[in-house]
Amino acid sequence: NNQPDSEIYRPTLFDVLAHRALVFYKTTENSITRPADKFEIDDPQLLCEAYDFTLRKIDMRDATSSQSKALLTYQDLLKFHFPDPKLDAFVEVDIERLDFTYQNAVFQNKDEVYLEVLQNSAEGLKLHEVSALYNYEIAKLYHQQGNSYQVGVNEENRWKQKEALELCEAVIAKFPDSRAAEKCKALKSQILATSLQLTFEQHIPIGRPSRILVSYKNFEGLELTAYEISQGELKSLNSLYPQAKQLVFIQKLTVTKKWEATLKNEKDYQQHSTEVLLPPLENGEYLILATPKNKANKTFAFSPVQVTDMALIETHTPTHFDYQVI
Repeated sequence: NNQPDSEIYRPTLFDVLAHRALVFYKTTENSITRPADKFEIDDPQLLCEAYDFTLRKIDMRDATSSQSKALLTYQDLLKFHFPDPKLDAFVEVDIERLDFTYQNAVFQNKDEVYLEVLQNSAEGLKLHEVSALYNYEIAKLYHQQGNSYQVGVNEENRWKQKEALELCEAVIAKFPDSRAAEKCKALKSQILATSLQLTFEQHIPIGRPSRILVSYKNFEGLELTAYEISQGELKSLNSLYPQAKQLVFIQKLTVTKKWEATLKNEKDYQQHSTEVLLPPLENGEYLILATPKNKANKTFAFSPVQVTDMALIETHTPTHFDYQVI
């Protein structure tokens, strides 16, 4: 069966057969007994621009290596499409080849080498819209680096999501009807996506304030509501799907308190955590609902809490269970 755009990206029988071979070559080699001098992508020069790659000599001494056969196939495909003025099939193969090489490379600083090659490739074709496909790959790399960010660990990656977003917006503005723009719109949606989670003690004392840990992404403020809820209602709520039904169910409960919390948003598009106030509540069972101040955003989070001055301690022996109420 014909796939969409197959005439553009698989224009010949050679393309079809070569990519079918690549599906096989790119599978894992873990189950194969390998020689001591097995082939590995340990040479940074294999991660290079397309023309330079077509001139590279691939080490084929390891007859068991699927990776070397894959690289040789990519080399043949690039040579085959090099004279084609349309560039679509050529760039598609080149980006696939770069990604494969990057994912399997075992040398140090491969992120830096990969980034430089993508930037050089985009610059070399900057007047053609296919150059934006390389820029999309750069944005995707920034996005991956941004996802690895941890506070106090790799601070250099904190602003990578912002860099990815800015690059996506530049591609969309310059080549709005291109394939790269469609990819960038999808990546932009991921970067701008919101997330929200509440964490706090499930049993808190009567009439005393406590704290809620809020983990959030891309929020500036929350509206919080405490609803009265029974065990039966909580069980019914947890059985509802999709989430929209849960929100409708919650908003029919009896409201006890409403308050707001301001969240710090530094526009780094990263996940952050902060503590917000949970005001004093009377004895009973409650559901705490958090929704954004921006009503257009449908994200929400909720968690049950029991307000009580009692605690139950359980101990057990091989023959008995003992419970103590404090």
